[in-house]
Amino acid sequence: MTHTPAPRRGRMVGLATALPPLKASVDEVWDALGKARGRRMPKLQSDEGARTRHFAQPLTSLMERRTQSQQTDAYLEHARVLARQVCCAALERSRIDVADIGLVVGVSCTGVVLPSLRSITSGHIPIEPRSSLPSSCPR
Repeated sequence: MTHTPAPRRGRMVGLATALPPLKASVDEVWDALGKARGRRMPKLQSDEGARTRHFAQPLTSLMERRTQSQQTDAYLEHARVLARQVCCAALERSRIDVADIGLVVGVSCTGVVLPSLRSITSGHIPIEPRSSLPSSCPR
C-alpha cells in the first residue's frame, strides 16, 4: 500500500488594501445626493457605520446620470489601477517568490464585472498564479 502525503496547508503571506484617492464625509455625500435630486435627502438617524467614504471620481461627476455601460467602464478604469496597487503591495509584503503563489483572492464590493476583474487585469499584475478565486460582495 502506498502512502500519499497530505497536501501542504495554505497560508496567507501577503495582504494589502487599496482605496480610491478622493474622500468625502457622509454628510457631504448626503448633501450631494440632495442637490442631484433637487431636494433635501433625509439623513440616517444613527451615527453608526462609516463616517468617511472613498471615491475614484468627484462626487459631482458621480451624481450625473450614466448608463450601465458607462458605469462599468468607469469602474474598470479605476479598479484596474487599484488592483495593480494592491497586488504589488501584497506581493512585496509577502517577501516570497512569484512562482510560489498558488492562489489569489480578490474582493470588490462596489462593482461587479464579467469577465472577472482578475481576468481583465491579468496582463497588468506581475503574478500569474496557477489558480485564482475572484470574489465580490453581494449587493
